[in-house]
Amino acid sequence: MDIKKIHINCDLGEGFGNETAIMPYIQACNIACGGHAGDSETIKKTVELAAKFEVEIGAHPAYPDKKHFGRMSMNIPHAQLIDSVKNQIKRLKDILDAKGIRLQHIKPHGALYNDLSQNRLLASAFLKAISHYKNDVFLYAAYGSAFSKMAMDAGFQVKKEAFTDRNYLDDYRLVSREMPDAVIHDARQIGSHLKNMMVHHKIRTLSGKEIPVFADTYCFHSDHPMAAQTIQDVVKSLSDASN
Repeated sequence: MDIKKIHINCDLGEGFGNETAIMPYIQACNIACGGHAGDSETIKKTVELAAKFEVEIGAHPAYPDKKHFGRMSMNIPHAQLIDSVKNQIKRLKDILDAKGIRLQHIKPHGALYNDLSQNRLLASAFLKAISHYKNDVFLYAAYGSAFSKMAMDAGFQVKKEAFTDRNYLDDYRLVSREMPDAVIHDARQIGSHLKNMMVHHKIRTLSGKEIPVFADTYCFHSDHPMAAQTIQDVVKSLSDASN
């Protein structure tokens, strides 16, 4: 496996302070821009680090819900969600424009990410919110999701995403974080999971079934104490294996 072909993205600027340790090991970052986490100061610091390491920068809008870190579905009017998503992305975009840096992609966060594949009206509202960026910015969407297909049908430039540190159900949904097996913590298991997706184009689901996957980018989460060490260990092990 050629380590240079791995495109790893990571959710950053979420208040865990591990950006410096993670940034050298990834190709793209999704910066929290005020919905579930983040403020102007954390955005600026994360942008500066990303620029230093030549990491692609994306906006990571969420339900406006810092209390629950954007991990609970919200039944809010679509007009309110559209305004919130627009404002979150603009907060990051203004900072990037001031520095002459490109916004590379947009990736919804947490419960919003999951809900977009379950609710076509919600998905339509989200696509309306980001329509201004349709021709210039990639949209990250889960491989195998209805939202991914809907966005492509609407003419968005979609990068299909798979998750390295999350377990899957047979229908491509992620195992709920309320379940004990939702997150994979062991670096060796994550490396095996990633290698299976990259080399064999298969995801081994929680039930043991293998389903096909052809992803453009692979996500690591940074919201736990061992995140930086895990990413470093996985990338280093894959790099050693490719030499």
